[in-house]
Amino acid sequence: MFSSRRIEPVFGIIKSALGFARSHLRGLANVTAEWTLIALAYNGRRLHRLRLARPQTPPPHAQTADAKPTGC
Repeated sequence: MFSSRRIEPVFGIIKSALGFARSHLRGLANVTAEWTLIALAYNGRRLHRLRLARPQTPPPHAQTADAKPTGC
C-alpha cells in the first residue's frame, strides 16, 4: 500500500518535467529500451540536483598544503 505512494510522484515528474506521456515505440523490447532511457534521464537529473544541494566538503583522506607527506 505505501510503496505505491512513493512511486507515483516519479511518474508525475516524468510526465510533466520530462514531457514523456506515452511510449513512441511499439513492441515490448522497444518500449523497455525507451523506458530504460527515460528512467536513466530521471535518475541522472535527480542525482545532479542532489549533488548540487549537498555542501562541498573535502574528503577525509585529502592532505592539506601544510601537512608533511609520510614516507614509506
